[in-house]
Amino acid sequence: MPNRPSWTELKLTLDVPANENTIVIDTETTGIDREKDEVLSLAIVDLDGNELFYSLIRPTTRKRWPKAQEVHGIAWADVKDKPTISDLADEIMGIIESSNCIIGYNVGFDIDVLENSGLPRIEKRRYDLMERYAQCYGRYSEKTGDYAWCKLSRLASKYRYRYEEHNALEDAKATAHCFKRFRAACESEWPRAEEERREHVLKIKKAEAIKEIKEREAAELSALDEKIDPVRAEIDKNKANIEERTKSEATSGVLSAVLLLLICLTFSWPIVPFVLTAFAVPSIAWLLVSAVSKSESTRKLPGLEARIKLLENEREEIEEKYREEKREARKKLGGDALKSKRNDESA
Repeated sequence: MPNRPSWTELKLTLDVPANENTIVIDTETTGIDREKDEVLSLAIVDLDGNELFYSLIRPTTRKRWPKAQEVHGIAWADVKDKPTISDLADEIMGIIESSNCIIGYNVGFDIDVLENSGLPRIEKRRYDLMERYAQCYGRYSEKTGDYAWCKLSRLASKYRYRYEEHNALEDAKATAHCFKRFRAACESEWPRAEEERREHVLKIKKAEAIKEIKEREAAELSALDEKIDPVRAEIDKNKANIEERTKSEATSGVLSAVLLLLICLTFSWPIVPFVLTAFAVPSIAWLLVSAVSKSESTRKLPGLEARIKLLENEREEIEEKYREEKREARKKLGGDALKSKRNDESA
């Protein structure tokens, strides 16, 4: 098959009542303009192909339709003495109103032409076999952005049904036969599509459940990060201070040592020791200040790092809690899906 029909496409077909209240229609017309052309013949059958209505119909606005005549062979001479659509409206609408669904091959065109030819507006549910078959088994065209439609004659041939083309009654019977065969094919595809739909729904539920858990996890971790970030910043600040003070101590220590050495060497020169001492004292004082600051930062670090360790442990606990919650959610949804499948099988 060119493609596999989805659950939705199959359901559109399987929801059509396969009973005597479902009718099949077909028309032959003066052309393909649904707003200007008129009906030349109309056929209505039930799903078994039994004739409910068939008549040639006289158009009221034209007497020639050469292009359409080449297709279906209906000429003015064939319909000039036939009733108009208005003459037959009560009988046609009586059949339509007693139905619950109208099937056709390009049924929208048939109904539009019937209404534009003089029938009252038809409000019944419609089912277009041409469109539904294309959506289920037609090949998709990138050029048109749609699925390729199949001619009724080709579909009838696929389902081994022979008939006279472009005759409203024969086309309606062919459409009824093809619908029943197509519906049977849809029924055989249904278990596969139902299983795929169940799996798809499960994936969506899992994704939604996991998303909700992740959102709660993110919120809790974000609140924890608000506690961790200031502590990390304080640790980084103290480490940077220790590093900076260590470098300063090295520089100031060398400078102080040099100055003290010079003081000793120049002690016999009265003025020089005083000048050098003036430089040495601030350097030594800076050494003391750096040592105190470094000591304070060094004292704080263990407590801050212990605090970070506790917070990181708390983070790991939160992450593990939510991992377990995700596992439980997946397990529960899987169990629910299996239970649903068993219920469907036993129903």
